[in-house]
Amino acid sequence: MPHWKANSILYRLQFSTVCLLLCTGLVTSKLTLEEKKLILKKHNALRQRIMQCGLPGQPPVQGYLHDLVWHEGLASKAAERANKCVTQAQPNKQNSGSSFSSIGQILIGNKGISHAIDVWSNQYKKYDFATNSCKGSTCLGYLQMVRESTKYVGCAVHECTSNPHYKSKKVIVCNYGPNEYVAGQRPYRRGSKVNCRISSTVVKSVLITKEQRVRILKEHNELRQRLLQCNVSRQPPVKGKLPALMWHDGLAKKAAEWAKHCPVARDEPKRRRIRHFEVVGQNVANSVNLSS
Repeated sequence: MPHWKANSILYRLQFSTVCLLLCTGLVTSKLTLEEKKLILKKHNALRQRIMQCGLPGQPPVQGYLHDLVWHEGLASKAAERANKCVTQAQPNKQNSGSSFSSIGQILIGNKGISHAIDVWSNQYKKYDFATNSCKGSTCLGYLQMVRESTKYVGCAVHECTSNPHYKSKKVIVCNYGPNEYVAGQRPYRRGSKVNCRISSTVVKSVLITKEQRVRILKEHNELRQRLLQCNVSRQPPVKGKLPALMWHDGLAKKAAEWAKHCPVARDEPKRRRIRHFEVVGQNVANSVNLSS
């Protein structure tokens, strides 16, 4: 086959492939790393404000609002919806991915990511937690962002020049997992002021000194020795051995990640895991010092 014919066929194949992608709406607007960080930052800042009792008119949370983590699978699903330039969020039964039995979704035509998330965040001003209702308009964006069971988020942006509904020519879609917001349910369990976390700006370093590590090991091992010597009141003898504990930097680092949130309860077991440890125990105490 002549060289020019081969090039012509290759050109037509390449052109057809590009046309197919464009015409079927399969072109995904890839978010940059900075855009993903911005999305997480804005979502988690809102959730932290609730944790710190800093959102006017909204009560504290009884449990814990975890910082959301980016999920590429959710982002991919969001891109599928964004590329269609539709004006409604996708029904959950059509939106489920392999990783989640159900996922929530919010959609908006807007100028950009930052402004869109601000619109959703500010819906808290219209939400009445006591009556679980919105004043005048929807609060779905806010309710999905602060849902207690939500752990992951993935978003997509697409230019929509064909749909006159989007005057800004952009559609932003965010998916949340696991579970979607269900009408009639409050986004989280209501707590009291005792559940308010200390602001992250006043939390001191969670790193401990070498002297403190020595003291922690000493007090742990002294208790274990007392058990071996039958010297702990109302506790039975040990049948086997209680080896002396040793310090593990990996466990300490994981503990520090949880401590910086100023928690009042243990973290979820699966979130404590580190390499070489399938199961990790945890103690949490609120105190002025190690001794107390």
